[in-house]
Amino acid sequence: MAGLRGSVMSLGLAHGLNSALHFVSPIVLVRLLSVDQFGDYRLLWLAASTAMLFAPLGMPRSLQYFLPRSDAADRHAFIDQTFLFMLITAFISALFFLPASPFLPSTMKELVASNGYLVSVFVLFWVAASLIEVLPSALEKYGAQAAFVSVFSIASTSGVLSVAWYFRDVEPVVNFLVGFAVLKYSVLLGFRYKQVGTLAVRVSKGRFVDQLRHAVPFGINGMLTQGRSVTEQWIVAVIFTTGQYAVFSVAAAIYPLLGVLKKSVNSVTVPKMSRLQSQGKVERILELNNKGNIAVSFLLYPVLAFLLGNAGSVVELLYTGTYAGAGNVMRLYACSMFVMAIEISSILIVYQQGPYVMRTSILMILTTIIVGVFGAKLLGLVGVATGGFAAVLVGALRNYTHIVRVTETPLRNIQNWKTIAVIFFSAITGSLVAHPLAVLMMSDYSVLVQLPAMLVLTFIFYAALIVALGQFRLFGMINPRRDKMI
Repeated sequence: MAGLRGSVMSLGLAHGLNSALHFVSPIVLVRLLSVDQFGDYRLLWLAASTAMLFAPLGMPRSLQYFLPRSDAADRHAFIDQTFLFMLITAFISALFFLPASPFLPSTMKELVASNGYLVSVFVLFWVAASLIEVLPSALEKYGAQAAFVSVFSIASTSGVLSVAWYFRDVEPVVNFLVGFAVLKYSVLLGFRYKQVGTLAVRVSKGRFVDQLRHAVPFGINGMLTQGRSVTEQWIVAVIFTTGQYAVFSVAAAIYPLLGVLKKSVNSVTVPKMSRLQSQGKVERILELNNKGNIAVSFLLYPVLAFLLGNAGSVVELLYTGTYAGAGNVMRLYACSMFVMAIEISSILIVYQQGPYVMRTSILMILTTIIVGVFGAKLLGLVGVATGGFAAVLVGALRNYTHIVRVTETPLRNIQNWKTIAVIFFSAITGSLVAHPLAVLMMSDYSVLVQLPAMLVLTFIFYAALIVALGQFRLFGMINPRRDKMI
């Protein structure tokens, strides 16, 4: 293996491509589909995202814990058990999106009515095929994981945009996505066969019980944690119109910026942290988590700082003035991501603190619902996003308090707070300086020129402040030949 940093960089590039394509796709689609049609497209993904909350129950991610510490026979059992579990839960999830389902709000009923059983078929195969997004990295085959992510991203995005461009209608896009989900599941079956070398299914009752005990608490936690953002979208889908849901959904386009970084880092560090925890190396676990968070914040914070000041202009430029109402929602999402970038849930995962994590997540989702619903009545779409931001703050406070007790480590040693503070200060200050300077220098140019110039200047001032404050070593994180930072 080329080393930990090489693996992170490989996965990072793949997830970065995936994130970039997901970012570009709606920018094009809003120009090919009407607001209501784009809203239907986003509602289809809301159906899939909702099913992905309930169906996995942590089983795919549990492979990152069990496979690195298992022999060949047990690996076979863990893989097949997860396959069967995902297929069954995906089928159950699909039942909720049948045309006769009584659980759908009016906006979702319109989508299902116009597409019949295709929404359910899409949910079934998309959820079942999602195991391909975890299994290779759990087997520490990071090159294969990167290849799958890249190829699937390119194929799905190019297909969706081509179909939308040709037909200028959302129904053919739905048809394409159903076929693509079936294809993705077929590739997963092929990968499974290559790893275990047989069509015979192996299941171990004892291993399955062990896997469930480990996975379910974190699966429920993941359901509740990710359910926070999905809950926001369901609040909008229930209270507002399809067109307003389309506007709200584009604000979430910045979330992949965090997801691509954290997913790449965690896919590599969590299996390592699991092995270190079994060896009792607490300081090394904290070190891995800390360095991963520094790497993420170093790359992400200047972008978030830029968005805080320019979200409205960014939305209008990318998605047209029709979606201008998403600007303030995007600002709130950026504030949430400042907090979420400093992630410690992976420590809770390897210490198997499922019950506590579940209680925290329940509190977070309740906060999202209560604040979000009242906010929707008082502030409209921005009020819904306020619920999510409040939940992030509640969750961070509780998790850090518990990590201190579990690891018996003072809060000041959980993270390198000084370095994180320097990164945050440099990002905010760089953006504040870049904004008026870009406006002054580019006053005769359009927003299309001003915004990129503002972003470039933000990074320039940010980098200068990082060096001036004695943190030049941080630039070593972008060198793929160095493995010391992570």
